[in-house]
Amino acid sequence: MDSQIENAIEIAYSPSSDPTLKLQAIEFISNARADASAYESCLQLATRIPKASDVVRSTCLDIINSAINDGRLDVASLSFVKDSILAYTRQTYSSAGSSVSQDSRNVQNKIAQTITYLFVYLYAQEWLTFFDDFIGLTIVDGNNVRANLPGVVLFLRLLGSIHDEIADVLIFREGSASKRAADLKDFIRDRDAPKVIATVYEIFSYWRDQSDEAVQLCLRVIGSWVSWVDISLILDEKLMELLFTIIGRTPVESQDGNEDQTRDAAIGTLTEIITKKMPPQDKLDLIQYLNVGGIVSRLVSIPALNDLQRSATYDHELAETTARLTNAAAEEVVRTLDSGKLDTDKEDSGRGILVAFMPHLLRFFSDEFDEVSLTVVPALTDVLTFFRKELQRQGSLRAQYSTLLPSILHAATEKLRYDESYEWGDQLTGTDEAEFEELRKRVHVVQNSIAAIDKELYCQTIAELVSGIFAKYRNSPSMVSWRELELALDQMFAMSEALGQKGGLFSKEKPIGEAGMMVNMLMTQLLDLDIASHPHPCIQLNYMEMCVRYIQFLEIEQQHIPKTLGYFLRIIHTDHPRVRTRSWYLFLKFVKQLRNQLGDLAIKVVDHISDLLVIHAEDPENKDEMDDSSTEDGDQSGDATAKGQLYLFEAVGCLSSSPANSAEKQAAYARSIMVPLLLDLEKQISLGKHTGRSIMQAHYTVMSLGALARGYSDWMPGVSSTAHRAPAVDVANEFERAAEAILVTLEQMNNEQVREAARSAFSRLIGVLGPRILSSLPRWISGLLSSDSSMEDISTFLKLLDQLLFGFKTEISGILDSLLAPLLERVYASLATEPSGTDTLIELGDLRREYLNFILAILNNDLGAVLVGPTNQHKFEEVLSTISDYARSPLDLPTAKLAFTTLTKMCNVWGGPDVITPSEVTSKKATTNNTPIASELPGFHTYMIENLSPLCWALPSDPRFRGDDAQARLALGEIASLMKTLYAKTGDQYLLHLQTVIFPGLGSEQGSVDDFINALKNLDTRKFRQFVSKFVQRQ
Repeated sequence: MDSQIENAIEIAYSPSSDPTLKLQAIEFISNARADASAYESCLQLATRIPKASDVVRSTCLDIINSAINDGRLDVASLSFVKDSILAYTRQTYSSAGSSVSQDSRNVQNKIAQTITYLFVYLYAQEWLTFFDDFIGLTIVDGNNVRANLPGVVLFLRLLGSIHDEIADVLIFREGSASKRAADLKDFIRDRDAPKVIATVYEIFSYWRDQSDEAVQLCLRVIGSWVSWVDISLILDEKLMELLFTIIGRTPVESQDGNEDQTRDAAIGTLTEIITKKMPPQDKLDLIQYLNVGGIVSRLVSIPALNDLQRSATYDHELAETTARLTNAAAEEVVRTLDSGKLDTDKEDSGRGILVAFMPHLLRFFSDEFDEVSLTVVPALTDVLTFFRKELQRQGSLRAQYSTLLPSILHAATEKLRYDESYEWGDQLTGTDEAEFEELRKRVHVVQNSIAAIDKELYCQTIAELVSGIFAKYRNSPSMVSWRELELALDQMFAMSEALGQKGGLFSKEKPIGEAGMMVNMLMTQLLDLDIASHPHPCIQLNYMEMCVRYIQFLEIEQQHIPKTLGYFLRIIHTDHPRVRTRSWYLFLKFVKQLRNQLGDLAIKVVDHISDLLVIHAEDPENKDEMDDSSTEDGDQSGDATAKGQLYLFEAVGCLSSSPANSAEKQAAYARSIMVPLLLDLEKQISLGKHTGRSIMQAHYTVMSLGALARGYSDWMPGVSSTAHRAPAVDVANEFERAAEAILVTLEQMNNEQVREAARSAFSRLIGVLGPRILSSLPRWISGLLSSDSSMEDISTFLKLLDQLLFGFKTEISGILDSLLAPLLERVYASLATEPSGTDTLIELGDLRREYLNFILAILNNDLGAVLVGPTNQHKFEEVLSTISDYARSPLDLPTAKLAFTTLTKMCNVWGGPDVITPSEVTSKKATTNNTPIASELPGFHTYMIENLSPLCWALPSDPRFRGDDAQARLALGEIASLMKTLYAKTGDQYLLHLQTVIFPGLGSEQGSVDDFINALKNLDTRKFRQFVSKFVQRQ
């Protein structure tokens, strides 16, 4: 079998193999991987001399590793593998094996992994000499010097691999794996840890001037093992001296040109040492003992980080490594100070250490490389959080801390400035800008923390910065770069969050407090400066962002509105792709908030932007080509433009429906805007062959009609807060014509894109048409739920119907009665779809839940009579059947939970009056759910006992049901509510059914039955839900 496996692997990985033969080889290897006996042949191929090819040996070792890690080998087989691998390593990696060719890096990694898996299963009892066996490979015959480099490298790799397997905190372990890892660490600490660390020190000492590879491996072992071995083993004076020597050595002392990597590894090791978990007092002693502050001081003063800081040869990788050490030390000091477990002397010492670290934190925070700056943000955030806690505890901040705040705030502000080499809006720098924006978010958090500690300092500093830039721009605009202006605008924009206060910054009439006054002053300066006329697109866009952010200022200072509106109208006509669509969105926000203040300006604005309302959709076939050259923010495609135009149509709707215009004028404006759109729809419909472009043109035209309707009216039927904004009759008449045009388009051009647009428009037309839309509901259903509609389409439409049921419960009854049966037929056809993959399975689950929500909406809006009336009575049994089926499914617990909720509602609607008065008067949810008591539905009383009573136990009795799962507990809660309702409606009859039918069928003991009956009768709903969950888990 050895030769068969070898040949199969060679064929599978050969680029010149015949494809058919390669597939057969891959299948053979897959079968060998599953064959419990194949490991022997693979072991022979992996360890034979002369050696097989690397690809054969790597694959064979991988098969062996899978067999070990999957637990398919018994102790005898594991011992056999161990003996073979150990013999091979002695033959290859000992000093006597110098005549044997060395393994490649990939094979070494595979062998190390194999040995690690053997260690996991055998070290505790079978392989007590594990470390001795591999320590022996590090020496040269005849002496105890760790001079055998192949054996040294293998030994150190093994130590790193063992840590990764049993101690790496980033790897999640549960159950037996977690316990086994903990036990192995205990065994190592008790048996071999001193010996292992001593060997690492000897290797470190011997190879420090000869091999940076060996030194780096030593450092990584120390840095990883320190987290779980006794730190006294690591804090050996000689070992620390070696570590400090590596950290402070110069490039001249390096032997193989890897001085930077070795020094970085040494700094990383020191970082791991100081982050080891220990009591706060001991941690402070450790940081002082290691003189971390002194080490950082020396590092930041070396030429690579000091003299060359602004040059092309600046060592930013060393800077990031040192910053990581500084960040870790500062975080640990803050943690000890915040613990409250230090005595007075230690606390004073810790404060001194923290203050001493601050210049280093600020130095790295101010580094021109963002990666370096981000490294110390966690420590800065922790420091400021600690300051804020101390301020809250003591009522004031210590002087040694408060004097640090201006420096931190200044560094943060400067870090927010765009780099001189950066050009805003350049698509080639899109990734860089995303990273810079992420940095800005983190730096803003730092600024917000300072504002929370000292609002006066923050306000004064930012106001001086922004006012200074504005004054400079006022005196000499050409002397102020766009980057300076952008910084000022960014700081103004961020102030609303930093100064966030209850009630906001403005009332309806004036600014609130000093923060509001300051923002009011800066906004006045901004609008007086005419910064919007600046040629740079970034400044223009940020100007709009600022006006929208502080729109309340304009509501108070209305004299600025005309001028500001003029700038908005100019900017939205820009050709800059990144500014264009975003400016359209901001324009909508602007006019929507201020439409009551615009007055007669509103219609003039509509005329001014009419040229932007011409829709030019692109052919979908050309979209992919555009996507390759477009970014998310700067998409120049026609598709992005058409989507952006929807904001403009909604804005036009807001302006045209201004209270300053009469209903007749509003209707006339709507007509003038819609006529071109309706003509365009007519044109697209009249085309004999509907191309991709004509379909997309119709799509965006329909979407635009919906956006216009949304702008005209945000009235929602059934919502009292918007009742005063119901649309005027004249306006509704105009939009009724639009609805008819959309329906015709839907009937003539029915495809996915048109249905999507019509669905969106339908939801928006409800606000302007009101009950009028109900008369055309059959046509909407026919068009939106075509034979090729997806499950997602149907789910979305059911949500829209829920909205109609809620808003027009009194008007929709007759229409729903006639439409329900065909609607359910379409829903059931989709629910019967066999899922073909994960996506369709998710869509099917969503559709089931939307179907249940639809039934619930019917019941909740007092329309239950439609379900059981003469027209739809033949469907009622199928409705009950589908809901019951969903209630039984343990594979879709959210749907099962909703199914039980629906059944409980049905019992409240059709179960007649309660025959048992609930002990908890306030627990209406489980009994009547505030539903008016209806006449009992004939036969439903029997249905509750014979069907719903056993259904309550169908789900928890399923072997696949896990009662301890969070979703399962929620489902059990709804089952408990249904049980309470059944008891309230049927009383002793339900109890008798439980005692004589249900519990005997479940095989429950009499004591458990008595407990359940007692709980059902006496506990309130909340406690009974808890009881049922525990009861099911016990059963």
